[in-house]
Amino acid sequence: MSKKTKDIEEKEIEAVKTQSIKEKRPKKEKRPKRQKKIKSKQGKKINVKSFFRAIWIGILFVLKILWKILKFFLKYVLFPFWYTGVLFVKTYKFLRFRSKDPLTEEDKKFLSLIPTLFFMMAICIIIVYLLFYLDSVYGYFDLTKQYLSDSKFWAAIGGWFADIGVGIYLYILSPIGRFIRDDIVKNFSDLLGSHQWVGALIILAILVVGTGLLVLIINFARKGKIFKMIKNFFVKIKNGIVKGHDAVRRFVLKYLIGEKYIETRSKNFFWTNVFLQILVTLIFLVFSIWLVVQYYLIDQLWVRVDIMRYASFAAAMLFVGVGIFATWFFNIVHGISTSPPKQTN
Repeated sequence: MSKKTKDIEEKEIEAVKTQSIKEKRPKKEKRPKRQKKIKSKQGKKINVKSFFRAIWIGILFVLKILWKILKFFLKYVLFPFWYTGVLFVKTYKFLRFRSKDPLTEEDKKFLSLIPTLFFMMAICIIIVYLLFYLDSVYGYFDLTKQYLSDSKFWAAIGGWFADIGVGIYLYILSPIGRFIRDDIVKNFSDLLGSHQWVGALIILAILVVGTGLLVLIINFARKGKIFKMIKNFFVKIKNGIVKGHDAVRRFVLKYLIGEKYIETRSKNFFWTNVFLQILVTLIFLVFSIWLVVQYYLIDQLWVRVDIMRYASFAAAMLFVGVGIFATWFFNIVHGISTSPPKQTN
């Protein structure tokens, strides 16, 4: 067989193989027009859903920002009320269930916070009575109450912030400005007029020291150190407060609650003590409110100053009498009158 015939046979074999492969491939089926329409309608539905979903995401984003602003205001500006609410939530969680089991770490943490709860309650009572006292004497919130009665809420908020700004200017900035003008600038001008050499020396010292401090601040600001210094300063203050509070909590567990009761008594033992403290607190608050209504509104024997004094006294008695003394006294009385559970090996 010649070379040409071999080449022809190989080409024919390759052609047959390619033809068989093409025949094996499935042909693309044409979709009917009805299915295309359905797909287009579904596409429109998907676009509409995505549009409303994007709007909903935007609404949630705005609400999240508003909640963060409100949370910042409640958590930092109204810190005593916020923290008192947090402690009341912890109290509710502790009193929600009774148990014969030993105390958990979370239960021990709550018991160590009982004096803190009553201390924050006392602070809140004093702040509330102080605000009402200032409002009744100086009428700080008259404009706000007037706007609220006229359903002008946002105008009331604007007026309240304006009053705060005016108060800051009148009672903080203006006295500082008068002090600088009358006590520093005037005295310095008198000194400069009568003692030129001393005045020139003071001016030179101020210029040198002030320029050096300015260079220091600028260099720290460029390196970001000044912000780190400020942050570290507040972090140290916060850590110091936390360490002090932790020391108080250890003292409460060791001496007011009692280590022997923590190790030998169940949650039911402390549940009863905490419940009695809350009950005594409610009775004391009702009695205090009745006393104010009776002597101030009905008999009119008290004036505003008497209410403020009594509020401070009642808040202090609530903290010392219930938060500290009752925490120790109820544990002692309850511990002596009951026997600890028997420990089984």
